Amino acid sequence: MMAFTRKIVLIIFLTTSFSLFSQSFSTGTQTLLSGLTANITIDGETFTTTLTLTGPSDVWLAIGFGNEEMDSFYSTCVELDVPLFIHPAPQGINGPYGDKRLDSFSLDLTVGFANDETMALGNLIFGGVLHRHPTLDVCISHGGGNVLFLAGRLALAAQNRHTSPDWIREEGEFLKQLKLIWFDNHVHQDASLKLLEEIVGNERQVLGTNFLGWDQPDRNSLKSTPSFLANNAKKLLRLS
Repeated sequence: MMAFTRKIVLIIFLTTSFSLFSQSFSTGTQTLLSGLTANITIDGETFTTTLTLTGPSDVWLAIGFGNEEMDSFYSTCVELDVPLFIHPAPQGINGPYGDKRLDSFSLDLTVGFANDETMALGNLIFGGVLHRHPTLDVCISHGGGNVLFLAGRLALAAQNRHTSPDWIREEGEFLKQLKLIWFDNHVHQDASLKLLEEIVGNERQVLGTNFLGWDQPDRNSLKSTPSFLANNAKKLLRLS
């Protein structure tokens, strides 16, 4: 087997309102596992926290969102009281294309993003991340990809498949965990919004915009944005 020496860096931006910090603060580079390091920097001027994770490409990508080796990271998010926002990246941004079938017609931005978001949530929930860290706030882009359409099938798999951990086998537990996720509502059609509200409600729904992107909404439509979305965002971003 060929050993990979190329390094990759995963950067996750965590937005918060640290009123106590008037300048930058850094944890310095901390070793998580052999060959895997993390650095958390808090900027008191912009009220942002940046987590930089660095490791070899054949090791870090194998950990996954649901792996218990990530618990120290999730515990740090809870300790710092910061939300975690998950958004996929286009193919090729940090290495070779993972699926050449998505190389045409911008399918990596539509189908590919949705698949990545669905797999991220599947690993988070089945991996027990929110079961172990119930106060962790995770927000996922684009209504969570395909997860709402597949919610019934995933819930049934949670109960019946041998791969499901014991704690999630109780009827209704998968949907209970799903409702702990925050969802941005950048889904582009009323039917998808209705499904989002039907499955998980609107208590953890926030406005998704992608301003200046190819898929930003008509700005005039934002005038009719429900007020609960603003209230939810204040809660998620610790602004209320």
